Amino acid sequence: MHYFLKYISQLILAPDPGWEDISKAGSDVKWLLLYGFYPLMALTVLSSLMDFCYHDITVGQFFHGALVIVAKYFLTYYFAVFMYSMFLHKYIVGTQNEKRNSTFVLYILSILMLIEFLANFFPTDVPLIQLFPLYLVIIIWRGARYMAVVEAKMWHFIGLSVAAMILPTYLIPSLFNAMFPN
Repeated sequence: MHYFLKYISQLILAPDPGWEDISKAGSDVKWLLLYGFYPLMALTVLSSLMDFCYHDITVGQFFHGALVIVAKYFLTYYFAVFMYSMFLHKYIVGTQNEKRNSTFVLYILSILMLIEFLANFFPTDVPLIQLFPLYLVIIIWRGARYMAVVEAKMWHFIGLSVAAMILPTYLIPSLFNAMFPN
């Protein structure tokens, strides 16, 4: 997980060198899932225990919130990989690389998880943390070279990425809460 967090911090601080280092590392997607993404998801769920300190919630509400966190990142990962496999070929040079697609999605979603992890430690919504997903669009934009996106199709790629990765992390909890209210 050390290398995983190192690359995430590189992407946040300097996206271009971060994507270059990720490209050079060529990590296995299964390794990234098992030793990076899933442990970070578990830490994010555990950080939601802070709700017991800040809000008057029941154990059932905690488990409901934990299930929403797991569902939104798990479903968004597979949805985004599916969307990339269906539409990304229109925006890139050469053939699609499924490993690269999965790696890109994993790192972007991990940054979103890290945002949620940090937000859980504050009793109220902190505007700076809530606006950080906008910076994620810049990280996606800088990752276009990593994904071999044609310059003329850059905005299409960014739109696809936002629709496949950022929007579902906000829509899935709303749908989940509508289907299974607390």
